[in-house]
Amino acid sequence: MVYDRSGGESRTSFAIPIPTFRIGFPVGSSASIESLVILQIVNEDDETSTVIGLLPGVNFPVGSSGMYLRAELAWTYAAAGGNNVSQFGFGGGVGYKRAMGDGPVSLRLEGAIDQMIENDDLASLTEIRAVVGFSITVE
Repeated sequence: MVYDRSGGESRTSFAIPIPTFRIGFPVGSSASIESLVILQIVNEDDETSTVIGLLPGVNFPVGSSGMYLRAELAWTYAAAGGNNVSQFGFGGGVGYKRAMGDGPVSLRLEGAIDQMIENDDLASLTEIRAVVGFSITVE
């Protein structure tokens, strides 16, 4: 689920099965580098738009309970009706990752907020993100 607010207008969108996925690599025991990748094709008011996003970030574990803090940068690209725009931003979040049994699958819960920066084409945008998902660790 994503909630966007910009210029007094808001939009809530749900996507199934998954419009986003995350690829990560551990950096020792103190952090992991994880990039969130977004690919959405949305049809709204008989117009099709494509959104691509890349949010590279670093997750820092907090203790040994599975909690982590996340710092991230953001880039999004959108194309619709012959026009295209891109925008940069930054943000952070807090999450929880817990192994499900002895296998490679973990449950992930995360909340985050990103601030996209105003540019010539787009107003600033605040995005609040809630993630419930699964992680697979490949070793």
